[in-house]
Amino acid sequence: MNIYDAIIILSNLMDGESNLNLESKNRANLAFEIWNQQNCIPKLITMGWAYRNDTNVPISKSMANYLVNKLNVPKEQILSDVLSRDTVGDAFFSRYNYEKFFLKKKIIIITSDYHEKRAHSIFKFIYGENYKIHFSVIETDLKKSKQKDERDSLDQFSNTFNGIKSGDMNKIQNILLQNHPLYNGTINPQMTIKEFENHV
Repeated sequence: MNIYDAIIILSNLMDGESNLNLESKNRANLAFEIWNQQNCIPKLITMGWAYRNDTNVPISKSMANYLVNKLNVPKEQILSDVLSRDTVGDAFFSRYNYEKFFLKKKIIIITSDYHEKRAHSIFKFIYGENYKIHFSVIETDLKKSKQKDERDSLDQFSNTFNGIKSGDMNKIQNILLQNHPLYNGTINPQMTIKEFENHV
């Protein structure tokens, strides 16, 4: 059996008490199943910042706590990124922070069915051609209702990173910090290179 380097879990939502919603829990449960099938070898990577105004707990930490407290995953098997603010950030920061663990360049992404196509395009672009990226998804009743939003978001991503070569982390980083509204200060507080370099 080919073992993945890592299982990357994309978070959905949580409440003001840092409790994951059902969709996030189901993603964590699926990741746990795959982790067990992989002989508990791959690192489990949880993604997501403290996006709520009523708690300073990052959703990646809530996901990690769920894996440890509800599914009995050892803490040392989990890595949590607290910088990512969206799917683009999930791809960029998972590679930027944890690429040293990806020796075989083979990872699997856990998300929901409606999100798979967009996430696949974004991760393939940011990781580049040398990576083997697989997906496993939970089923939801949102696949049809979210089609337009997902398509529009993917179009916006393509426009933002137009002309950048797949896998070119330096240029992707520059565009992320300068042109992406979730990171350049348009919507959320501006992120700087120093901020995430100090995080690693």
